[in-house]
Amino acid sequence: MMDQVESNKLDITEKSNEERKQFIKGYKWIGYTRAQEVLEQFEDLVLTPRTTRMPDILLVGSSNNGKTVIIDRFAKNHLLYFDEQTEEVRQKVLMVEAPPLPDEKRFYQQILRKLLVPFRSNHKPEVLFDQVVNAFQMLDIKILIIDEIHHLLTGNSTKKQIFLNAIKSLSNILSISIIAVGTKDAFHVFQSDPQMSSRFETVPLERWRLDKEYIKFLNSYEKILPLREKSDLFQREIATKIISLTNGNIGEICNVIKKAAIKAIDLGVEKITLEVIENSNILHPDEKKKMPLL
Repeated sequence: MMDQVESNKLDITEKSNEERKQFIKGYKWIGYTRAQEVLEQFEDLVLTPRTTRMPDILLVGSSNNGKTVIIDRFAKNHLLYFDEQTEEVRQKVLMVEAPPLPDEKRFYQQILRKLLVPFRSNHKPEVLFDQVVNAFQMLDIKILIIDEIHHLLTGNSTKKQIFLNAIKSLSNILSISIIAVGTKDAFHVFQSDPQMSSRFETVPLERWRLDKEYIKFLNSYEKILPLREKSDLFQREIATKIISLTNGNIGEICNVIKKAAIKAIDLGVEKITLEVIENSNILHPDEKKKMPLL
């Protein structure tokens, strides 16, 4: 019997070229093993009873290596809901982005905006802090996700420490878990503070290698591509070519596959080959950083 993925793919492959290319460009969730492991760790935090010192996580990975996709997936699994037992509106998880500078006041403002809580821009940080605490208690929020936590590096040591203290205070007073997300630079910032390094478990997202998990991921991705011929991305030549163009970053891997799939449709070959990849004008991440000649 044809499974649901194959059935859906068959429906899409029958659509026009433009419709298929738009589908390829869209967001795709591929539940690879490491992502599922991280999500399970996050779910454990949701189920952890409130204690004096809640467990915290620092999710670390290079840029464009899947961090935000994972936390976004987790946050969307825990949106605002109505609790039938208490007849109250609840939200277990809140995700915000760290402000561009380590500014305590702007941090509280971003949280309040995300929660749609009105505030006065001239209020002092301690007033905004109280509003945040009240909102968290009202919604019974258990986990605060702070993306782009490496923005801490843009401030001086005093501002960094004030911001880190604000995170610790929220965690302590509310008995919530913090999931901080950033690049390896964030790891060094947290390690420089003994309290933060002891509170946060570092969870790394490593770059992909040419191994079984990588081949498995390519095979899963191919199953959702609306191409009319098999590409067999797992073939060593193609798999090696893709990873050589990406520095092993999952975001770059997905971009290569998307560009090559669209080129395959444009060329009428309907499958990804080495020749198609080479004709897709794909730049290596290091090449993208070079200043163009003007």
